[in-house]
Amino acid sequence: MKNQIRFFEEIAANAHVALNVMQYDGWLMRFANGYSGRANSISVLYPSTLPVEEKVAYCEKCYAKQGLPANFKLTQGDEDFSDFLAARGYKVVTPTDIMILDDLAVGGEAFFADCVFSDKPDEWLPYFFEYENLTNEKNQNTFRQMLSKVMVDTIYCSVIYKGRVVACAATAIEHGYALIHYVVVDSTVRGLGLGEKLCRAIIAKAKEHGAEHAYLQVVQTNGIAMNLYKKLGFKKFYSYWYMKKAITCPDKTNMVVVEYNKRWTEDFSLIKAELMKWISLPVIVQHVGSTSIPGMMAKPIIDIDIALENWADFEKVKKDLQKIGYEHEGDLGIKGREAFARTGAIYNEVLDKIDHHLYVCSVENEEYKRHVLFRDYLRNHDDARDLYNKIKQEILTEVGQDNRAGYVQMKEEKYKTFFENIISKAKNLAVQK
Repeated sequence: MKNQIRFFEEIAANAHVALNVMQYDGWLMRFANGYSGRANSISVLYPSTLPVEEKVAYCEKCYAKQGLPANFKLTQGDEDFSDFLAARGYKVVTPTDIMILDDLAVGGEAFFADCVFSDKPDEWLPYFFEYENLTNEKNQNTFRQMLSKVMVDTIYCSVIYKGRVVACAATAIEHGYALIHYVVVDSTVRGLGLGEKLCRAIIAKAKEHGAEHAYLQVVQTNGIAMNLYKKLGFKKFYSYWYMKKAITCPDKTNMVVVEYNKRWTEDFSLIKAELMKWISLPVIVQHVGSTSIPGMMAKPIIDIDIALENWADFEKVKKDLQKIGYEHEGDLGIKGREAFARTGAIYNEVLDKIDHHLYVCSVENEEYKRHVLFRDYLRNHDDARDLYNKIKQEILTEVGQDNRAGYVQMKEEKYKTFFENIISKAKNLAVQK
C-alpha cells in the first residue's frame, strides 16, 4: 500500500509543480511563494536517518526563512508522525481523499459539445482566475510559473454556456493516469450540471491522449464535489492531510483602529473565494464596514455579509457554513442579520488565518441595504470619508489609543448622527439618478 501511495504522491507532485524543491534526508520541502498547500508542503515519503526532532526543527527554520509556516503533508501510514506533530502544537488541516476511476468513457460529440480544449493554459487562465476568485497578482504570477514547469502532458478544458465560458478544469497525464484538477464553475450557473459535463469531457479527452485511469483529490468536507465524483464512478483509494501549527489570532481586547491597508481587499477576496467553494447555492457576498472603504481607518477585521435572494435558503447556507467550522450565534440583537463565528473545531488555512466577522441576511434586510449604501457613498465621496476619519481620530485622541471599550462607546454616540446623515444623502442621490 505504501508503494502505491508513493506512486500517486509522486505523479501528483509532477502535475502540480512547486517552484523550488529541497531534498533533506528523504523528505522533500516544496516552495511556491506560499500559493497552495500542496506546493508549499513537506513530503515524508522516503526513508530517513536523522532524528525526527532535528528534522522538524530544520524544516520549520527553512519555511520561516520564506515567511511561511511549516506544513507537513501526511498519508495513511504516517499516523505516528502525525501524533508527534500534534504533540508539538500542529493541527490537522484539510483532510483529503484520493479517488480513482478505472473505467474511462470513450469521447464523442455528446461529451465534447460546447467544450474547448488546449494543451496550453494561456486562454484558459483568465477564466480560471475569475471563477477561482484568484485576484492577487503575485499569486497569479506564481500559478503561471507553476504551470510552465509541468513536464508531463496537459490538457486544459473550458465549457461554454450561452455564449460564454462558465467552467474550467485541467488534467495532467503520466504513466496512464490522468489527474483531474483545477475544477471550477462560475457560481452564477451552479446546479445546472455543468460541473459534471466538464469532468466527463476532460476525462474522455484524457482517454484519447492515452490515459487508462483518472484520479483526483477532494477535500473530505466538500460534500457537493464528493457526490459528483462518486456519481462519475470514482472510488476512494487513500487519504492525506496536512499538519500545520495553529495560528493564534491577535488579541482583540485592546484593539482600536489602524490606518487603511490595501491588504484588506485581498483578504476579503480570499475569504469570499473560500466561502464560495463550500456554499452550495447562489449567494451575494459583500465586503462591508470600514475595511471595505479605501483610505478609511478601521479595526483590522473584515466584515462580510452573505445576502440571500430567497430567505428560505438560510437553513441550507447555515448547514454549509457549519460544515466548514462556523457556529451560528443568532441575530445578536439585529433582526434578520444572522451572525456566524469560527469555532476552531475544523481548521481552515484561509478562514482561520484572516480575522473576520460573518453575517447572513436577506437582500431585503434594511440593515444590509443601509450598510451597502453607506459603504458605496463613502467610496465615492472622499469628503465624507475624510470626515468619518476625523471623527474616529477625535475619539481616539479623547479616549486613548488602547481603550477599545471607551472607543466603542463614544463611537456609538458620535457615529449614529453621521451614519444617518450619510444614508439620507445616499438615498437622495439615488432618487436624483
